[in-house]
Amino acid sequence: MSSNVKSEAEKSDYQYLKEGFGSMKDFAASYGEKPTPEGFHNAKVILGTFRENDSGSATGKWYKSEKEAGRQPTLNDG
Repeated sequence: MSSNVKSEAEKSDYQYLKEGFGSMKDFAASYGEKPTPEGFHNAKVILGTFRENDSGSATGKWYKSEKEAGRQPTLNDG
């Protein structure tokens, strides 16, 4: 019998956020970000830093590719 349980690194961003925070909005709020475009951008950058080496994370892959291209994602003031 094979297991369908994924490691943290294999989980999609949706699964990771759903299980740990409930939603992107709740994740953003847990880091003091407001539900604004700037706040969601900042939450994406934070999530990317956590997950840049996780195979299941589209946000982590985005963050890593931006870094490798010399475009380090940064937080917006807002």
